[in-house]
Amino acid sequence: MGAVDLPGGAEEVDVSPDGRWIFAATPHQTAPAPETHSPSRLVKIDATTLEVVGDIELPSANSALRVGNHGNVYVSQMTPVWGKMGDSRGALHIVDSDSMSLTASVQLDLESFTIREAPDGATVCVANLVSGTITVVDLAESRVIRTLECSRDKESPLGGTHGLSFVS
Repeated sequence: MGAVDLPGGAEEVDVSPDGRWIFAATPHQTAPAPETHSPSRLVKIDATTLEVVGDIELPSANSALRVGNHGNVYVSQMTPVWGKMGDSRGALHIVDSDSMSLTASVQLDLESFTIREAPDGATVCVANLVSGTITVVDLAESRVIRTLECSRDKESPLGGTHGLSFVS
């Protein structure tokens, strides 16, 4: 047992398919104003020693992440205009897990959050919480290829799509 010091905490963590690496986006983005945010980082942690062995700074307000099956880590950028939830578009950052380098960023819909990689590794789907949509991103071309409209609670600023799952 042990602990990893992640100042500001993390919204989600995920583990590489081989169990060797743990990834976390930090800090947890709950602060009320952007001036209180630290820059966001994606950290790579050795699962055996619990030592941080790599990191990359990303634009502020990253939250969810998913480790893909083909060497990428996907991080969603949830960028609200503080005090006006849902007024800002999100993004998907694609990071090479070996080099911890940013390979692409793709602009998405409002309040991008949950991420899932398709079983074939060709696309990633991202749930956009406020817009109530799911964005499908082609990974070979790093571009949006489709936006799926979902039902949402129009009375709630956060009444849109949150969780995702692939079912075969």
